[in-house]
Amino acid sequence: MKISKPKCSLMTTIAASIIFLVASPQLTRADEDAQSKEALEKETNREVTRTYVVYHLSDRDLAEAKRVLVDHLKKDPEDSASWNLLALTLQKQGKHKNAARYYLKAIETAPDDKRSIYYYNYADAANRYGDSKKARNALIRATEDPRIANSARNAMDTLEANKPLPPMKMELLDKWGMSLGANIGYDSNVILVADKSVTSTAASDRESLVLTPNLSITHYKPFKSGSAISSDFSSAFTWNLNEKVKTYNSLYGALGFEYLAAPKGYPSWDFLGFHIGAETSLVNVDSLKFYNWTPTITYKVTWNYSALTKLLIELPIHYQGYLREGDTSAVNKRTGYGATPTVTYTTHWDPADVSIGAEFEKHYAKGDNYKATRWKLPVSMVFPSWFGSKWNWSFAMDYTYYSKADPVRRDRNFEAATGWSWSIGVPLQMSMSYTFTRNLSNSKLARYTKHNGALLVTYALF
Repeated sequence: MKISKPKCSLMTTIAASIIFLVASPQLTRADEDAQSKEALEKETNREVTRTYVVYHLSDRDLAEAKRVLVDHLKKDPEDSASWNLLALTLQKQGKHKNAARYYLKAIETAPDDKRSIYYYNYADAANRYGDSKKARNALIRATEDPRIANSARNAMDTLEANKPLPPMKMELLDKWGMSLGANIGYDSNVILVADKSVTSTAASDRESLVLTPNLSITHYKPFKSGSAISSDFSSAFTWNLNEKVKTYNSLYGALGFEYLAAPKGYPSWDFLGFHIGAETSLVNVDSLKFYNWTPTITYKVTWNYSALTKLLIELPIHYQGYLREGDTSAVNKRTGYGATPTVTYTTHWDPADVSIGAEFEKHYAKGDNYKATRWKLPVSMVFPSWFGSKWNWSFAMDYTYYSKADPVRRDRNFEAATGWSWSIGVPLQMSMSYTFTRNLSNSKLARYTKHNGALLVTYALF
């Protein structure tokens, strides 16, 4: 007897994804009251401690200020502001190296809206005891915060070993950014020639040097509440220098808007993350008529366990439309809707920043050959390297099932990448990367191997 498979609609997938996002253990009223009381007591103790410390500092009783802070931090080691005060107290005693150690504690426990400030303070301490390299690296991190970016850049421009940094100035203002970049690289298989066809297709017909100029424009609007709205526009043109694959030259564009909720303490949930965006591409087939666009709206939930450990849950819902498709037959229509629930865990395993994710995608294309279900598991790590550079590697494997295709198609894709990146001063950044891709499939025409190498240089105009 043949058993029919249950049908899964787009609405069913979305509903299941939303339930997955919001389903979390609910606290009883008594538990909520107890936690609220505990949080209030903790914050009261922190305020009392800081009041005492500020009094002792104004009275120049540094020893007593240190004693109060040390006693408090033994009971409340997650109080980043007190770690910062302890470091400031040690700096007033001229103990800059010890102070730097406690600034790192402040950075580790700080909420997002305070971490850049502590990076600046750490840079000041490091530079005063003679480690200008660590100071510069910390200032680079501080420039990521538009409120103190100008102060951090000014400090880097005037950096002199064993000297204090200029006073930090906080700015609550709109920030625009614009950068230009150029990527030159090599692609061994531009047209994704299948393994079975490699022997009959000359390398010169499938590989190319690739030049990709790109443009990025960003805007960041902070609010007094601590929340912000960021927007970005980016565009790139991929130019294959090999004339035989120039029909795959492509123009890409993306526009996005994101609401960033005010940072909370740790641990905490943030249910107010939203991103609205759209991507578009023009492929140079028949004079740029192969055109598609993908508007997306994403709902985000974040579990902030600590300053360095987070769990991000995303539900992007998208529509992928094509103005003109390569194959106009009904079964090959790729236009359709989809949803991609994603979970990403990020943390710091000294000395690396680590990210582990899981994705599930359902795409409801009009044509049966492109109705797809996909699972993906990405992993990445970033390590500090020579001369302030960063070494990164990533690995991802995904499984895609085209259940309605004739014949049914199953793809297993493996991708491994590694690279280095440098910040040369503030405006100039450089990176090198290599990516290996291997796609295995029950369809012989879909089995292929791809190698990519690239050098990217980016210059921030402002």
